[in-house]
Parts: sequence; C-alpha cells; structure tokens
Amino acid sequence: ATMMVCPANLRRATARAITNGTVVVSRGSHARTCVARLCSSTAPEKPQDLPPVVVHNLPDWLATHAATLRPPVANKLLYGDSTNLKVMVVGGPNARRDYHIQTGEEFFVQLAGVLVLKVIVGGNRCRDVTVRAGESFLLPARVPHSPQRSAGSVGLVFERSHVATEMDGMVWFDEGMSLNDGDAASLEDDVVFEEYFHCVDLGTQLKPVIERYQAWSRSERRDRVRVADPPVDADADARLDRVSRFDATLDALHTSTLLHRGDEVVCDARVGPDALRSSGAPFDLFAWQRRGASVCRAHGVERTFGPGDVVVLPKGTAYEWHLDDDACLVSVANVFT
Repeated sequence: ATMMVCPANLRRATARAITNGTVVVSRGSHARTCVARLCSSTAPEKPQDLPPVVVHNLPDWLATHAATLRPPVANKLLYGDSTNLKVMVVGGPNARRDYHIQTGEEFFVQLAGVLVLKVIVGGNRCRDVTVRAGESFLLPARVPHSPQRSAGSVGLVFERSHVATEMDGMVWFDEGMSLNDGDAASLEDDVVFEEYFHCVDLGTQLKPVIERYQAWSRSERRDRVRVADPPVDADADARLDRVSRFDATLDALHTSTLLHRGDEVVCDARVGPDALRSSGAPFDLFAWQRRGASVCRAHGVERTFGPGDVVVLPKGTAYEWHLDDDACLVSVANVFT
C-alpha cells in the first residue's frame, strides 16, 4: 500500500524505519518515490486520545473569513489548535520591516496576489523571492525573512509547532536602509532592535512584539536593543530552492509525483485511480482535494471529498483513502511532527 508522503529526510537519507512501516526512497534523476510497507490496511475506530478530524472547503472558508485577513498581520489559523502541523491563511497588504527567524522550515502556497519574501542570505545580503498566485516556495529553517504581501493577496503558510526549547526571533534593521534585492544588510552590524520568544501562535504573538518595536522607534533615546547571545542564529549557509509553478504542475499532472522536499517538509500529489492506506499516520498530514473526488475513511467515519476540500489527519490516525479516476490529492506534512 502507498502513502501520500515520504517520512524520510530526503536530503540526507535513502531509507529510514518509521512506526508501522519501512520507508524506501528512490532518488533517481527522473523519479523520487516513497513507498511504505504497512502493517495493516484496516481503518479502525477513532482512538480516544486523537483529536477530531475537521474538514473545510477552502474556498468557502476564505469567503467566510475574508474580513479577518487584514493588516498588520492578517494571519488566521486554519489548522493547528490540536495538531503540531500548523496551516495558516495570510492576507495582504502589509508594510512590515521586521525579519523573522525560526528553527523550522516554512512552506508557502500563494492563492491570490503576490508575495515578495524578503530574505537575508549569507548573513549579510538582501534577496527578494517573488511568489505569485499559483506558485509555491519552501523556505529553509533559520533564514531571516520578511513577507511582503500585495493588496487582496491570500496565501497558505505551513509550519510546525515549536518544542519548548525553541525560540523565534524578530529583528529590525536601521530604518534608513533600503533593504532592496541585492543590498548589503549585516545581521551583525546593522540590526537595531531584536526580540526572541517561544512561539505558540504567531498570529497573536507577533503584534505585541511589533508594538514594542514601534514604541522604541518613537522614543527620543533609541539605543540599539541587541541580544548578546541570541537563542537562535541565522543559517548563513542555507541554500534557497526555486519558486515552483504549483497550480500549473498540478493541472498538467497525470502521474503521482513529489512536489517539494526539505529536511522537514514534504509535499506530494497523488493522481487517481489510487488507494492509500495507513494503520497509523506517522505525522500530522494535511490533504487537499485539487480536482475530482475521493472517499476517505478515518476515525470510523467515511467522508467524500470534492474540489477545494481540505483536512488535517492527526498523527496516529488510521485511514483508507480511495481516489476516483480523475482525482488529484495534494498532501503536505512536516516529518518533525
């Protein structure tokens, strides 16, 4: 039986054992596949300690919550209250100058408008990564980034929850600096304000940090606010992947394929007819019906999915998923969860 995603670290490993199965990864130049030999194909009733399965229709959800996707953060949690995989919907416009540093990877899928992800590479150079509607981008961990979103834009952002020892950082450069693509910007010399915190919900925690920076910037005496030994350092050696034509790839897809893979994030697409089974998902799994129809049985309940339907299956969920002939199902997982 095949699974929707590969739980191996695809950058460093060719095979790794996981609960309930053995993962085998093929890394040929024309194919990257992940096959799991599972212990069971039966989907039992919902265990008592698993969170519920909640299905949304993404277009309907966006229409209902459009008014909440407003500056300065315009961030609303779609999934993540009860799972370690967090799926956020973020709107525009915004005009932020802060750069965010976090330990985990982030995966961006732009639904409408334009996202310009301003990043610092090599510890001292600005770079702009432009992600347009229908495109996707996987950001490596510990790369300082500042998302700039156009008016009316909407995007999905995937990240994992943070363990108790992990801290996020917010840094601001001197306001006289342009920070345009290709400009020099030293994390060592040019940062004027920084703050670190354990992140539980960035949508609510980011605003007070921004307000403290704004209060500092309005003050008469503005000595730099620096941390001598930051709890999270930027990765000066991180290499950026290319922006991917997410929608165009899926529209032309006739065979199942791996779309993105990082040290943590794995995104793939399954094309029907197909049958997916797991006796217990090894990590939280986001599934998105892109076209056609499918039927999923999980927690003892059978659900029919149509275009735009999304769900997160919590870690440990046993499921059976049957894709119709014309179906395309996208999955996103963070194997760290």
